[in-house]
Amino acid sequence: MLVERHLYVDNELEIEHCKFINLPQSFPSHCHDYYVLGMIIKGKRQLTCHQQVSELVPGDLFVLNPYDPHACAQIGPIPLDYQCLHISKERMKALTGTDIIFTENVVQSLEAKKYLTLLCDAILNQENKSIKEELVYLLLNELPTMALRETLPLSHAQKKTVQRASSYINSHYQNKITLDDLAKETTQNKFTLIRHFLKATGLTPYQYLETIRVTKAKELLKKQNNLLDISFHLGYVDQSHFTNSFKKITGLTPKTYQKTHDYHT
Repeated sequence: MLVERHLYVDNELEIEHCKFINLPQSFPSHCHDYYVLGMIIKGKRQLTCHQQVSELVPGDLFVLNPYDPHACAQIGPIPLDYQCLHISKERMKALTGTDIIFTENVVQSLEAKKYLTLLCDAILNQENKSIKEELVYLLLNELPTMALRETLPLSHAQKKTVQRASSYINSHYQNKITLDDLAKETTQNKFTLIRHFLKATGLTPYQYLETIRVTKAKELLKKQNNLLDISFHLGYVDQSHFTNSFKKITGLTPKTYQKTHDYHT
């Protein structure tokens, strides 16, 4: 059975994506100088980390801190398929604004599993940077750490930060808006910004931007027929991106929406 080993470096995120298919080998005790966030796709493994033994099955998510001593042994005859992300200590600190330690090696959060899968797919499909960045932050926010949890309600200052970010999006939705832009506008690091924004609105900044654009699109679709002009007006790179975004949120194509609202040339 052919063993496949794939490594892809996402230069925009500064994160590595690694995938193994049909891997039969076990790994003796060792450690890395980077964080590992991985998921089992096929096969079973016994993970030993800090003398704690866990059985990993398909769908399980595991995390390792830099220099965590760990070993991995195959269970049963089915070879291993799994994918993981490698994040350097420096990159993790840049993302979160602090040094963090994951407190659990095996994570049961369904949201974390969802975001890891979406992030891996986004990296391999070379999605735009804003989408990938938001998935990174959403994933990290679901992982149990010693430095990331926040259970208190937003403070007045935090609410003001979210208001400034949302106001900026409302005023500049026709332009390309990045998390860097919003971080500069609010004088917050991106990780803090996205956590507070999500907590206050239930949306990420990118999702909020898409919502604003689709709302504006509905107004324009009732007034004019040229989809390409509307696409550019709303800040999309082309008509296809506009149509896909509109359909993703409304379930309708722009043309169908026009017909539904009795647009006439």
